[in-house]
Amino acid sequence: MKIFLSLLLFGGIFIINLSAQEKKCNIDYEIKNDSICFVKTKNQLIYKKELNNISSSIFFSLISKDEKPFLHFQFFQKSQNILPTSCINHKSIIALKLQNGRIINTYYIGDEKCSKQTADSETQSNIYILAANFIIQKEDLSYLQESPVTIVQIRFANTTEQITVQKESDSEAANKETLPAYFFINHIPCIMNNHISEIDYKNEIELNQKEP
Repeated sequence: MKIFLSLLLFGGIFIINLSAQEKKCNIDYEIKNDSICFVKTKNQLIYKKELNNISSSIFFSLISKDEKPFLHFQFFQKSQNILPTSCINHKSIIALKLQNGRIINTYYIGDEKCSKQTADSETQSNIYILAANFIIQKEDLSYLQESPVTIVQIRFANTTEQITVQKESDSEAANKETLPAYFFINHIPCIMNNHISEIDYKNEIELNQKEP
């Protein structure tokens, strides 16, 4: 009887922990069939800047495609003026500097891609959107979970943008799960299975070409 109660208690705790983890993960959608396993976390705002009537925002999310990890990068700009187009190419990198000093590089290997322009009729503003997937090396996943991110450097085709990631303060300690600095620490477990297989670069080129 004691053994039964212990197993029942353990099972209840496991279910509660699993439900809490799923809620914390905030998965955007998950598709599984015989040919593909695709999981994507919801977009999280990493950085926002308002300068000279130009609004710039950067969003991150994580993708696992057939157990291969990618950083999904979205760059939004909004202005009533015409802005230069932002592009990425095979030399583009998103470098992540961690609080412990380690630097992790993620790589874009698809064809050259530039931001697409659309219009906001309500504000009569121009909106520029650039979205792409960057490879995360398998061995770097554990490093990204060891320490918060402090600096993100984005190497575009024609320029480099460096941003300082929001850090935790004493008043925000209870809400650190929502802070950009803890993005990888909180979200990598959401896309990982028992292991991540080697990166298939040909599949990543195809994945990038399907992005807007």
